[in-house]
Amino acid sequence: MNRHQLLFIIGLVFSCVITNAQTDTSDEFVIPSQTFMRFNRNLVNPTLSIFNSYKSEYVAYHRNQWFDYDESPKTYMVSYAGNNYENSGYGLSLYQQEVGVWKSFGGIANYAKGVRLNDETILSLGFNVVFFNSGLNRGKIITGEADPYLEQYDNTSVLMLNPGLSIQIGKLNFGVYGDNLVDYNFKSSEMQTKFGEKTISSHLSYMYSLENASNLFENSSLTFLARGKYIAMEDLEYSAGLLYNVPRAGWAQASYSDYYGVSGGLGINISQKIAIGYNYEKGLGKEITNLGATHELFLALTLDSNEEFTAYSKKPKVDKQAEAERLKNQTLEQEEIDRFKQNIYNQTIVETNSTTVKKLEEFVLNAENDNINYLLLPEKNTGIKKGYYVIATIYKEKNKATKYISDLKKKGLTKSGSFKTSGNQWNYVYIERFDSYDAAKKAYQTKFNNKYPETMWILPIL
Repeated sequence: MNRHQLLFIIGLVFSCVITNAQTDTSDEFVIPSQTFMRFNRNLVNPTLSIFNSYKSEYVAYHRNQWFDYDESPKTYMVSYAGNNYENSGYGLSLYQQEVGVWKSFGGIANYAKGVRLNDETILSLGFNVVFFNSGLNRGKIITGEADPYLEQYDNTSVLMLNPGLSIQIGKLNFGVYGDNLVDYNFKSSEMQTKFGEKTISSHLSYMYSLENASNLFENSSLTFLARGKYIAMEDLEYSAGLLYNVPRAGWAQASYSDYYGVSGGLGINISQKIAIGYNYEKGLGKEITNLGATHELFLALTLDSNEEFTAYSKKPKVDKQAEAERLKNQTLEQEEIDRFKQNIYNQTIVETNSTTVKKLEEFVLNAENDNINYLLLPEKNTGIKKGYYVIATIYKEKNKATKYISDLKKKGLTKSGSFKTSGNQWNYVYIERFDSYDAAKKAYQTKFNNKYPETMWILPIL
């Protein structure tokens, strides 16, 4: 055995030691994601891309793991993520990993779709499709001549389909994720792991809005994320993290992993579109405690915020009370104009079924005789549950309707909800649905036992 072969074997052994230390091999896909609480959350669960804070975000990420070693694991990744908040999410990432003399390059495509089950619940299904090619980084191996030992190490290509499922109830989110449900190895022409050896992870997160925060801390929130991962024939891995997000300034986060240790990080929103972040991680386990710290860097370009964000450095000084009143009146005035334009206050029967038309004509006669405000759908019913709805208000924005419903329930009107017709973009907020006109009339005339003294309408769906 010559000197070059000996050096190669030493390098190969070192790489395998480092690789095994992160429960990975050269033909597996592992990007540590225990610190991904602000960006790249689709690697925690594919469905979380639906709930990103921004409609579009471009992120450059670097992880230098166990910094004390020159050949320690390094990850470089650039990502794009977009979403239609609470409806769908999608993204694409390119990454490169280096571990000793091993090198891996690949891409990750993400898509998720959410279905609203009711005002508080969203069921989401998503997946990450991963393709990567890994093998020896021959640029780091200098032999001076062709070496037959190197020729036996061919590159490996793997295609993976990693599905995820989650359910969002209010601000609580729970999900499961199949990290390697499908992992086809093109070199061996078979699945890389047997069905009984698949990796399954789950997460539980909760976001708490700090509604009383003001000035710099306005719209800030706390998010807790706990994760568990089951790897066949290995111990259960678990981690937890806390994110404090201040949209006008940045964020702070801390996390713990039973394998990777503890980490802390800070992020700064340089402007409304540019943010930078840094995480420091230190291993606690005996396997990695002496390998040195891990450093992570984020650089993000964000567009079209889903949260109320204004860069604090550019926020003009205004009379908050006067400005809030002005915006409220302006919004209400415009919404009222839009209501009339789209015939929201319709009192004309548009149904064509003779039986339904007869019932609606009887309803209109009774409502006018009883001096009751009423509305009729401006289109044919295509799926709304039949009944007599006592309408409180109508909003374009779903979040406003949700907040109004929350306020109604705080008043004891627990059967309130909303529906949206197929042909328009308005959310009808109702106080309660009744099976009969008489029951709806009684609630209307008593103002729900004086719990709701505001203007109301009865809208029949027959």
